[in-house]
Amino acid sequence: MTVEVKFLSAFLRRADVDAHYPGGCVTFEAQHPCAEGDPQLLVLLAMSGQDLEHTLSGIAACGLDIHRLVAVADMWAGPLQQAEGIAFTCTPGSDDRPVPTWFASQQEVDHV
Repeated sequence: MTVEVKFLSAFLRRADVDAHYPGGCVTFEAQHPCAEGDPQLLVLLAMSGQDLEHTLSGIAACGLDIHRLVAVADMWAGPLQQAEGIAFTCTPGSDDRPVPTWFASQQEVDHV
């Protein structure tokens, strides 16, 4: 499955959140009710880098390694920060939508 990059997006694998965030996905989603995603990924959206940095700082304070486990992408520029187990793809623009569209998806990793 894939999740479209919207605005400024931070992507986390649900398996990593369950393994490294206190209380796992249930607690994470309760603390971040605007989190979206699919069965494999969670995504947090932000309108500015400052907003995203504030949110990620709070996640890091809970013990999740944001430098290793969180991927960040911009809807126009694409990937800004890569993370283990998260891949980005791009669909080129078309007559109907003249700008490219970026997507994130989970890749399998050997460890969590």
